[in-house]
Amino acid sequence: AMDIKTRREFVFLAIACVLCGMIPLFLPADAPWINDEPLLLEQAWNVVHKMGMPTHGLIGNVGLPYGPVPVLIYSAALVFTHNLVLLVFLRALFFSLSIGLAVWWLARLCPRLSPPIGALALLSPYYWFYSRALWDNSFLIPFSALTLVVYVSFCRMQAVWKLWLVALGMVLMLQTHLMCLPLLAAIVGHFLWQYISWAVKHSGHCVVIVLVASLACLPYVADVAHHLGDIRAVAADWNAASWFFTLLGGRTFSAIGLDYFFGENWQTHSQLPVLLWILTGVSALGLLAFWVGLREAWSLLTGNKHKPGDKPLEFQLFSVVLLTLVLQVFVNGVSRATGHPHYYN
Repeated sequence: AMDIKTRREFVFLAIACVLCGMIPLFLPADAPWINDEPLLLEQAWNVVHKMGMPTHGLIGNVGLPYGPVPVLIYSAALVFTHNLVLLVFLRALFFSLSIGLAVWWLARLCPRLSPPIGALALLSPYYWFYSRALWDNSFLIPFSALTLVVYVSFCRMQAVWKLWLVALGMVLMLQTHLMCLPLLAAIVGHFLWQYISWAVKHSGHCVVIVLVASLACLPYVADVAHHLGDIRAVAADWNAASWFFTLLGGRTFSAIGLDYFFGENWQTHSQLPVLLWILTGVSALGLLAFWVGLREAWSLLTGNKHKPGDKPLEFQLFSVVLLTLVLQVFVNGVSRATGHPHYYN
């Protein structure tokens, strides 16, 4: 049972998630419509009117096709409405509900996490932007959050039905955008590391899950294999900065770097430029919090205070998170990806 202090924290978290989650719902017409957005909606329109099943979405910067899930989502939406403003609103609502649920669930599962802090994720200006853009990559935000929290729930109490949900999330992620690969590899690696004995005991269920997930991804994977010869690096020249780029990912919990979207010195175009400059500076604490969180996670993992088989749930969560971070550093380094905020993934 929760004590009074913890109960108050969760009440605050619930209220904060509702209030913060409402922010992206306002002014849905103020959303980008530049390159990828109209192309994705064009593909969705063709799916609806030509009744064809797509095997991939847009072709990415590295020469590989991205998954068909965003196209299918938008094509399903176009059956009911052609109002793009409504699509932006529904997308933002889905994002807020998904992230709010994931934050709440993680806070309930992991007692060492501070529930009120979770709502800060919904205050990210990057989250506000990506939740409203009719894009493909950003669908990984709700998909990855829900997949991760379901996997953490599986770590708490293993059940076949939870593994089915994790597999569903991984299938949706893989067929959304290939930037999900570090997280998928981290979850699979952690599962084999921590739960191989459970997998052997439930081998029949595990084999069926792997087969069904593989068959669901087969058309897209075959399409990707067909384009392997088209792979190219994001940048032509080797860049040492790309190997450190991921470590600045905490910027997405701040207002640092928003000139990428709004232009240089975007604060000066407001009626309150001084206030915006101050808020931008204060928001840099989000990047600091990211580094502090990494240090806390590493301290928990290397503390050696836990008996085998008696590790806290935060140990499992931080293992997946840190492994994902390491793999993301490798991916960004090899692909020479730097600069664009969505490369933080």
